[in-house]
Amino acid sequence: MVFLQVALILGIGLFIFIIAFLGIKLVMKELRKKLNPIAEKLGGRVVSGKWDIWVEAVIDGFTVKIKLRPPSQYNRETLYINVVKPFIGKFTVKRRSKLDEIFSTNRIVKTHDPEFDRDYIIKSPVPVQVSPHFQDVSRRSAIRFFFENGFNTLQYNGREFVFTKEGYSKEDIRPERMEVFVKKALDFIR
Repeated sequence: MVFLQVALILGIGLFIFIIAFLGIKLVMKELRKKLNPIAEKLGGRVVSGKWDIWVEAVIDGFTVKIKLRPPSQYNRETLYINVVKPFIGKFTVKRRSKLDEIFSTNRIVKTHDPEFDRDYIIKSPVPVQVSPHFQDVSRRSAIRFFFENGFNTLQYNGREFVFTKEGYSKEDIRPERMEVFVKKALDFIR
């Protein structure tokens, strides 16, 4: 009797594992179908990891990675554009909110553009070092472009620039549109 109960539990566990594995494979196949045209347009290739898949292309000497994350229980589908390039310090750019006024710290980068500083907040552990990067009008224009097109954050994480958009649409991941996003990302980091 105990043997049958153990066998039943193991059988159910194996069944759940197989279903989950097939589900992951199906999601990866769907993502590959979405990423292949983008890779072709950018002259790159689709790369697969154990649990991840992305487009990787070298454009103007910069390694660009485009990742699409499917929706999960806790997150909406998310688009990431990552550009690998050394930079002098970490930072995060977001739209300014009321909470930023309350929890403001001295680690905020000022651009000396009142309209820009009113709409966006740039936080950095080294604001003096990263501040010169944001004094350039074309870089601030690129930031505006991304936020006007629904991106949520721009950041440098110590290794790469990351442009994040939660809740992307089919229109956003059209190859021509992705080419525009990548061009603007490269304009921002140069």
